[in-house]
Amino acid sequence: MPFRLVRSLTVATSLIFVSQSVCQDLSKPCPLEGAVLPAPTLLSKSEAISKAKEALEAELVKAFKSDEESTFGSLGYQNSFSVEVYSIHESEALHTHHWTAPKVPITSGQKTIDGNSIFRVGSISKLITTYLYLINAGFKGWNDPITDYVPQLKAYAEKSKENPLDVVDWDEVTVGGLVSHLAGITTAGASPPSADAKLAAAGLPEVPGVPGQYCGDPAVQEVPCDDEEYLKNLNFRHPVLQTFADSPIYSNAAWRLVTMALEKITGQSFEDLFQAAVEDLALNSTSEKLPESDVNSYIPVNSSISWYDADLRAYTPGGGYWSTVNDLRKIGASILNSTLMPSSRTRQWMKPSVFTSNPNSTVGAPWEIYKAPLNRHSWMYTKSGDLGTYSGHIILLKEWDVGVTIMAAGFNASKTSRILADMATAIFVPALELAAKENAAVAFAGTYSDEKTNSTIKLAVLEDEPGLVVTEWSMGGLKVLSMLAQLQKAPTMVAHLYPTGLESQDGKLSAWRGIFETPQAVSASLFGSSCTSWFSADRIVYGGTGAGEFVFQLDKAGGVANGLEFRMFNLKLPKAADSLLMKLVDCKETSARAAAQVAASQSAAHTPSETQTPRQSDQVHYASQAASDAPKDRSRAESPAIYSQRQSTYEAVDQVFRQRQETSNLNHAADAIPGGTQGATPRENYISWNNVVDVDIPPAHVVGVLLDAYMTSVHWFMSVFHEPTIRVNASSVLATGLVEEKHKLFPVLLLIILSMGARYVSPEAARRACPEYDLAASEPVWIRAVENRLLDVFEEGGLEAVQVAIILKSYWLYGNKPKRSIAIVGGAIKIALSMKLHLESTWGTKDPVEVNVRRRLWWSLYVADIWAATIYGTPCNIHDDDWDVALPENIDDASAVCPGYGTTDIIDGRNFGQVTVFSYQRYKFALYKIAFSIINTVYTHRRTSLENTIQRIRSIDEALKSWEAQVPPELLLRNIGKPQRVPDVTTSLFQQQALVLQISYDNFRLLLHRPLLTMNRLSRSRNLSTISGQGPSDAIDSAIESSKYTCWKAAVRTSQIGSFAETMRSMRYSLGASYIMIQALTAAVALGIFALSDPTSHQSQDAKAGIGRIVGYPRLFDYHTAIFDQIEAILEELLRLILSEEMKALLGGSTKNNAKANKASSREPGVASSKLPVIEASAAPQDASNFVSPHHTVQPSPNPSGTYDLSYGNFSDALVSLQDAFRDPRGTDVVTQSAQGQGGILNDGWTGMMSNPFGMDAGWIWDDMWQTDDYQFDTG
Repeated sequence: MPFRLVRSLTVATSLIFVSQSVCQDLSKPCPLEGAVLPAPTLLSKSEAISKAKEALEAELVKAFKSDEESTFGSLGYQNSFSVEVYSIHESEALHTHHWTAPKVPITSGQKTIDGNSIFRVGSISKLITTYLYLINAGFKGWNDPITDYVPQLKAYAEKSKENPLDVVDWDEVTVGGLVSHLAGITTAGASPPSADAKLAAAGLPEVPGVPGQYCGDPAVQEVPCDDEEYLKNLNFRHPVLQTFADSPIYSNAAWRLVTMALEKITGQSFEDLFQAAVEDLALNSTSEKLPESDVNSYIPVNSSISWYDADLRAYTPGGGYWSTVNDLRKIGASILNSTLMPSSRTRQWMKPSVFTSNPNSTVGAPWEIYKAPLNRHSWMYTKSGDLGTYSGHIILLKEWDVGVTIMAAGFNASKTSRILADMATAIFVPALELAAKENAAVAFAGTYSDEKTNSTIKLAVLEDEPGLVVTEWSMGGLKVLSMLAQLQKAPTMVAHLYPTGLESQDGKLSAWRGIFETPQAVSASLFGSSCTSWFSADRIVYGGTGAGEFVFQLDKAGGVANGLEFRMFNLKLPKAADSLLMKLVDCKETSARAAAQVAASQSAAHTPSETQTPRQSDQVHYASQAASDAPKDRSRAESPAIYSQRQSTYEAVDQVFRQRQETSNLNHAADAIPGGTQGATPRENYISWNNVVDVDIPPAHVVGVLLDAYMTSVHWFMSVFHEPTIRVNASSVLATGLVEEKHKLFPVLLLIILSMGARYVSPEAARRACPEYDLAASEPVWIRAVENRLLDVFEEGGLEAVQVAIILKSYWLYGNKPKRSIAIVGGAIKIALSMKLHLESTWGTKDPVEVNVRRRLWWSLYVADIWAATIYGTPCNIHDDDWDVALPENIDDASAVCPGYGTTDIIDGRNFGQVTVFSYQRYKFALYKIAFSIINTVYTHRRTSLENTIQRIRSIDEALKSWEAQVPPELLLRNIGKPQRVPDVTTSLFQQQALVLQISYDNFRLLLHRPLLTMNRLSRSRNLSTISGQGPSDAIDSAIESSKYTCWKAAVRTSQIGSFAETMRSMRYSLGASYIMIQALTAAVALGIFALSDPTSHQSQDAKAGIGRIVGYPRLFDYHTAIFDQIEAILEELLRLILSEEMKALLGGSTKNNAKANKASSREPGVASSKLPVIEASAAPQDASNFVSPHHTVQPSPNPSGTYDLSYGNFSDALVSLQDAFRDPRGTDVVTQSAQGQGGILNDGWTGMMSNPFGMDAGWIWDDMWQTDDYQFDTG
């Protein structure tokens, strides 16, 4: 019969090896636990392993790219790593991949990692410590009480008898329990006072520190100084569970006890035992102490931040060792090969000790044991480790004598190492299974026969079944399997042979065990399960010999079988000559079934689970909560939360077509039709850079400098893309000069990014990196090239079009062309809506990078729309009822965390993991959702009642305060912004973000309460209703006074950010600086209103001081733009106006404001004040800025009573005075002259004050008096 070799296209699809037989459709067999075939010895020659290596490399490439799906997750450019796969039977590794991240700053040690790079290995130390114990003591003392070896614990054990809830009963704790996490003790000892202080600073109530002597850097980690202090500290903690409970409790604290026991048993120091093992295994760079030199060490950032030099002292045996990938390979291979201890001890050690609640994992000593990604039962023995910026895995696959070592270091090393562990095992384990089958097919499959006795056994290796399958078995013409089936009273019987691991001393005899099963005996019951091979393996016995005993005779140790002995009848069968040809049969059905099983198992094991993503309606509730409390517009209130998406004409036609033919749709080009597409043919061609833009791409080093400048100046403030994707695509176009046609807008996107980088790159960095390149001259050239292609950008659409529009909006907004910015925001919104960026359910992608880039883009558009509405006084284009996009999650370009913190990022109950530099974006997005409510329900409304307005303001203000309460300490300026010696780069970035969040929050509170700020008290001539149970006008007055107090508080706090001068200076080359100046102007104008309301009051003096501080902000930024100069000129004119009004009052002129203030402050007899408590004059600024401890607070002079009331004064006329002054041509001249020749947001506003007194910087909120239908205010 013909034979063909079936080759697989993927690693998961394997070869089928059988001898002369037909394929059998057997029920799922039940092998003995463990290896089902011998471990292959020449894996480097295996076709399956070769394909696995290719597959791993391809998957790594996909994990770095954002436009391809990797089922394992995205790898970042901020983590270096090494992956090594090795076999104990070969001297060279099967596969090694080292990658050094370009985004990890290195100040010492190796710049590029290799197999000899020294890492901290974290909790892999636990495995090494246990290994050393077993090498030197075996299982001696394993089950003895730890008090036998650490007598200091006896006293605590006695206390436990009386108080078991508070004290561990150490008499019940054993070494075996400690290393298996079954001692029931704490994960770690009591935290030192320095750690408690950090939590107290985050808002927890202070607690007395745990007594003891601590050593180490408080900024990194303090630990007990010696063994005595360690034992005291350990026993300060309560037990977690009883000893040997059903669940393990992970412990970092146990391992010094283990080494103390080992020292007592052996009479040697642990240091000596450690060094002996190092010498026995020829380890080059493994140590328990800090290496003498760091020349071969990989140290992200520096030795402190990375924890490279952190001395864990008593905790070192559980997490503090140093090693390399090459050394860890030697350690893993020695375990698999039982180099330093008997193999029986190794087998006893590599067993589970306890179950976990995860059915796919168990815990050993201290193994973390996981089910292998196969369609059969198999286990992987692993140990992970994390310390500081380091993370790693050692994975031992004992069925195949193979190990995997993974080490990573960087800003999110733990995530990286786990992705790599998933990736390596998912790809290599099925390949190893296939390689074992390849090996067994050559070595064991075939026909074994003896003509004299008329006996034959045929063995096959089938892809979808374990072990060797007995396809035919006869003795003297008797069909053995049929005979056995009759004995068992079963219709059929199947048999598989499995290796036992038993061999002769010369290795030429290999014992196997046959397992006999009846396929029809499948049962779903627990106690009647058919998978009981361990129970029935040796039940059929004849003449004292089991029916399942088989022995192969090999040509050499580990070689090919040339005979088979059936020991029950002492029958020796030579292998038939034709079997040595390794005949291969095409078994299509079996192949298809096996491929499907493997694919399904891989998908189940390694595809990220689909969790329900909170939608827009339930993820950030502040705005919707506020809206629910406020009176609703009937037309919106009666509409569904998410509107029914309208289709374009083309989409409607396409839908009708698909309804008639379910498997079809319109594939014709239809890009000339609104809503149509370019057809079904994908664009995979490449086009030249110069066919897209009419300027040459800058040199690579210039691109690199400007990309870095953009990332440090803009990306943290406004994140609209995935940084690694941009860098990879930039590198590609630099190397080839070509771009994919489907990404034809990338040159335009890159040019606008480079233009922003050129604007914000520091002069020093520019001169140092590219002295020969004229960035100042190049920037306008690049921008013109972008602007020339703007219509093409709108026509092309897509993600890159939206990215270009958003970045160009900011470039224009802060660069002298503000009117263009609002137009392009509108255009970007239309592009986004046309591609359904506003409806996440329509995206059709699960790639985490692409999903989160889309989320970033939509939320950035949303923020841009609201920001435009606040600075131009226009309605929002995007309404919350019309879209449904979740908040973005962390991806690899924003995973850095703030040193010294570890807060969890929780927004409205949704946990986003540890706070990172991207958390700022989410809190900003949540804040702008509340800002939408301000614009939409307070300002953009039909005529309404004052009561409704007050209710809306109160409700939204509660939402703002709820938002602030959830901001983590890393992003609170009062916490993170405290002066430090020299903050590291990451801390400085968090400080900048905290400053922007605080000033945004205060500005939105000003915006919210402004309608009541310039109102005076109510006239008592009307019949008024009540609010909150108060008297009618008193309730209204109370609300007005409360709003004035809030405005004062927000404006003063904004005027005091100068106390964070270092943070402000670090922002000078960034978008944040201009943003802060624009927001500060609103605060300064509010302070001007307070000052003009009563020019001779104490509050006026404090307000002037606040304005003066804001005037000085450009000097603190040490940076000047047109915006800075214009705002400075405006505020100087504002101060002149205040001083002029003050002069009039001091000279005795009864100014309009003064007269009104006197009238407003005279109360009717018997009417109690409903306002907030009066402000102590000496404490007003501090009270108004209770989130900050400023260095430059100006103390007001106390009046005779020692207090002043912020609500006194005529605020309505103060606003009129302000408007009148800037209608005066003198005011226009001053500003125009001071900023002559400069454009910007404010430039054209001052020539048209009558229509918009503050141009384009939120000046519209000061335009006119706020009036309502039902109340009149006292104006004269």
